[in-house]
Amino acid sequence: DHLRHLLIQAPIISYPQFDKPFILQLDASDFGLSAILAQKLVDDDRVKREHVIGYASRTLSSSERHYSPTERECLAIVYGCSHFRPYLEGIRFTILTDHKALKCIVQAPTMPIVMHFLVLLLTIHLNFGDNIQLYDDIRTAQWQDPKLIPLLNYLQNQQLPDDTILQKIRQLASFHRVIDGALYRVFRSSSSSVDDSSSSITFSDHIPSIDHQQFRLVIPKSKIHELLSLAHDHPTSAHLGRRKTLFRLSTRFSWTHMRRDVEAYVRSCKLCQQYKASNKKSGGLMRPIVVNEPWNTLGIDITGPLPKTRRGNIYILVVIDYFTKWVELFPLANTKANTIAQIFLDEVMCRFGFPVRIISDNGVQFLSNIFNNVCHTLGIKHQRTPLYHPQSNLCERVNRTLKPLLAALAHNDSKSWDTKLAQIAFALRTAPSDSTEQSPAFLMFGRHPRHPLDLCLPAPRSLDQHP
Repeated sequence: DHLRHLLIQAPIISYPQFDKPFILQLDASDFGLSAILAQKLVDDDRVKREHVIGYASRTLSSSERHYSPTERECLAIVYGCSHFRPYLEGIRFTILTDHKALKCIVQAPTMPIVMHFLVLLLTIHLNFGDNIQLYDDIRTAQWQDPKLIPLLNYLQNQQLPDDTILQKIRQLASFHRVIDGALYRVFRSSSSSVDDSSSSITFSDHIPSIDHQQFRLVIPKSKIHELLSLAHDHPTSAHLGRRKTLFRLSTRFSWTHMRRDVEAYVRSCKLCQQYKASNKKSGGLMRPIVVNEPWNTLGIDITGPLPKTRRGNIYILVVIDYFTKWVELFPLANTKANTIAQIFLDEVMCRFGFPVRIISDNGVQFLSNIFNNVCHTLGIKHQRTPLYHPQSNLCERVNRTLKPLLAALAHNDSKSWDTKLAQIAFALRTAPSDSTEQSPAFLMFGRHPRHPLDLCLPAPRSLDQHP
């Protein structure tokens, strides 16, 4: 009773502010439904926190208990929207639910009962969110970090600290800015000054800049481990090495001793220790293959056999562009020449154009009449690597990287490795290449694709609205 009493008292519960967006948090169990209406409001200390506007719950009827989990979660939406209709009708708000499949089902309903529920919600503007609020968490953690609070108060509230640390704060303030309540580190350029009050703030790829100066979100100590895990362990990061993990973080964030923390985290990763071998070898004389345009010269290879997946795949067809280092990975159930030729035509040539040269090993698939006829008909020069040195095919380097990444991501289920290929390909395409020092995606499209790490940065809509 005492806990219940505290949950309905300030500062946990608050009056609604109808000029602020509402958040409806929903959940369903085997026996009941629950709904919480909330808003993010600015407290007296100028920090935006989530406050409860109201609670609601009820038990399920005997017939409702036979609903599937998806149907119960959809019923929770109907119940929450109906209960809080005076607050929500005719306005846009966000629904938070832990049932990920519900978002797709509601947007393209096929279940009759779900379609019936949606008819009841025609006057409600649904906007499905999720429970990932990393940017707000980081911004809140900044205001709770004792080392950052004096600098934040100086920059945003013009509150002067004690004389003993005033000089240090002034020095830090010269290369920091507070934007929308969040602290950023400014990386200066020689052609502009951050102190120019007439400078306009613009945002590109969720990262603010002033006159071409790049900002990096300052990460408090309490959030460093979470970001390290996201930059290294996440499937779209694919347990890549120290340099590529550091690139993902340093282009978005800033904290003291970032390089040291990244190296320590990657070095201590158990999956990397288990599945990755040391690549350190003495250097030698090299004669690189010179190319001058994307998709002029391609490498192609087959890796496997691997454990048979539930979809029946055993092999992987690897294709790489020698200019951009862009990688394509295709799971294969067999390595027949017509299968390889069909995938190469449909998935590579029809998307990226016909290459001038293809480099492969001496596998029977690439020596077949089918593959040679395709190359001859399309005017493609087919070059094969020497039998004694297959490493001259760039795909061999991809294979050496690919196998430990597959083992790390599919170590709990060896029959699902083919479902990880798209994520691994994304990780390889968005990480900088050792030879070009740019990511393949940037060389292909002239921009850096969004990564899950960008969830830690402000949403594009809120940035565009900033003056």
